[in-house]
Amino acid sequence: MKKLARYFQVGAIAVMIGLFLTACGGGGSSSTSAPAGTAPPEPTVLASGRLTPMGIAVDSTSVYWSEANGGTINKIPIGGGTVTTLASGLKTPMDIAVDSTSVYWGEWVSTAADAGVLKKVGINGGTVTILAGPTLGTGLNYPAYIALDADNVYWVDSTGVSLLKIAKDGGTLVKLDTSLVEPIGVAVDSTSVYYTEAPGGGTGSIRKIGKNGGAVTTLASGLVGPWGVAVDSTNVYFSVTNTGTINKVPINGGAVTTLASGLNSPLGIAIDSTNVYWAENGNEANPAGAIKMVPINGGAVTVLASSPTGAPIGIAVDSTNVYWTEENGGTVNQMPK
Repeated sequence: MKKLARYFQVGAIAVMIGLFLTACGGGGSSSTSAPAGTAPPEPTVLASGRLTPMGIAVDSTSVYWSEANGGTINKIPIGGGTVTTLASGLKTPMDIAVDSTSVYWGEWVSTAADAGVLKKVGINGGTVTILAGPTLGTGLNYPAYIALDADNVYWVDSTGVSLLKIAKDGGTLVKLDTSLVEPIGVAVDSTSVYYTEAPGGGTGSIRKIGKNGGAVTTLASGLVGPWGVAVDSTNVYFSVTNTGTINKVPINGGAVTTLASGLNSPLGIAIDSTNVYWAENGNEANPAGAIKMVPINGGAVTVLASSPTGAPIGIAVDSTNVYWTEENGGTVNQMPK
């Protein structure tokens, strides 16, 4: 099966959103695993046989994920148990985010006659609400990664060249930046939105803009395939797929620091107060994927889990575990930090 992260077929046109994945070479970085004489812990498979699980999020009780080919939003208790489908009949749901009441996601177009939408549903299920889409006069193309604050949903429209926001209860769609070429990742803090721009066949950047718009600041440029992004109080962390690196840059700009290199197509990224975690998706030349981490100030890379052909893509963390999806393997997984 071809990875959904690589492209979608829209009519007769292959939209190469993630074209750079096919160009990456493999490679290994200096890594550590369990100490000598001890067996590394095995991942827990929370759900299997899923239809291309992609985005993933976690709260204090449940793990939530989207299934692009299954057209569903699902959850399972963080300790394992029965899968609950919260929404079905969807058109290629991709990244998701969760707050105390709802799960939010974007749906990509699947045919030339479709248009992308942004939706939400209660964390216990119920009526699906369309926040943005053609029925509201706000047709989208490829809503990719999304992020939340207390009041709004932020997302990038990967072929609509835009960074957008809308209130969690719906309302007026606000375009914060319309000068992008294939934006992918997005993160938010108390004042700003941070996002990656990854034009196929060109160099990309890490950008920052105020949550109400204004001047755009380019924090890093000349990047070949920047993808996932996360932020804390001092730095922006991001993966660069083609060059196989995990990096950070101060939130107000400055020198880029490479925390890990020689990686095999890093995509999704997550952070806590001490480490950066990421999913290596693999590529056509070397399909071996992995879940890895590195201290936020640099150091040895630790391999948490290996996935020879599963293609890890989405990743989330809580205080004790790392959670991820494998699009080819059809699994949702959990691993102690």
